[in-house]
Order: sequence, then C-alpha cells, then structure tokens
Amino acid sequence: MLRSLVGSEMCIRDSSNRAAAYLKLGAFSDAMTDCEKCLKIKPDFVKAHARKAHACFWTKQYNKALQSYEDGLKIDADNAECKEGKMRTMAKIQEMATGEGDEDAAQRAMSDPEIQSIMGDSYMQMVLGEMQKNPARINDYMQDPTIAAKINKLITAGIIRVGNK
Repeated sequence: MLRSLVGSEMCIRDSSNRAAAYLKLGAFSDAMTDCEKCLKIKPDFVKAHARKAHACFWTKQYNKALQSYEDGLKIDADNAECKEGKMRTMAKIQEMATGEGDEDAAQRAMSDPEIQSIMGDSYMQMVLGEMQKNPARINDYMQDPTIAAKINKLITAGIIRVGNK
C-alpha cells in the first residue's frame, strides 16, 4: 500500500514538473496531457489545475482556462497563480466579448463538444436568433439559470460578442 502511494506521488510530481517544462517550451497540448494525468490521480492538486489552465490560455481556449483556474480556486481560494490567471483570462474574455478578440479562438471553441452541443440545441438556436434580432431579450433569457449558463459559456468561448460594435 505504501509503495503504491509513493509511486502515485512520484508520478504526480514527475508529470507536474514535466507539464511545467512543456509550458516553458510552448508544448501546450503535452502540458495539458500531463496535467490531466495528475488530476486523474489527485483531483485536488492545485498546481495541475493552474498549469492546465495556463496551457488552455496559451492555446486560446479561454473558456477551459477559466474553468481550470476556478477549479483550482475551489481547492485553494488564496492561490495566487490561479487568481492572477483567472484575472488575465477574464480580461481576455472581455476583450473578445466586445469584439476586439480574434476569430481563431472562436473557431477553436467550435471544436469543443460542449460548445457544439449548445450550438446544436434547437431551443438555444431559437434563443440566439431572438437575441440577434432584439439584443434586449438577453435580460429575459438570463433569468433562466440553465440558459444563462449556456449563454455565459458561449460568451467566454468567444462565440457570442456583447457590447458596442
């Protein structure tokens, strides 16, 4: 039993350190893979959440980065790395939401199965169509927590842009 615990801890440490090295090298998908390996073994490992979030941020997967930073902050609300990363990601999302972001991020977001599911939902298509015709309708739809969560997910992914054009 002790041997397997020591082995798991070493695997976590090695994968986490390798993820940090991959981040420095710009090998973001490899960093994400190692972080996910760490999180399967130890879901409360804040460094792995932060490093995964960094990799998502640098690959312009801002919605996933934000989620990973928030996951880390649920475990350690005072973690500076997650706090700073979340602020940086929120600023980037705001930039994208107001139309100043890049189209590549929105295109990458469309490959996310969760985004595809939301966009493929016929009711959400009707909601988005109504919001496009009458932007004030967003206030009505944001009253429904399920719809609000989906709209917020689309905003953070860069699919929906809000604000002045």
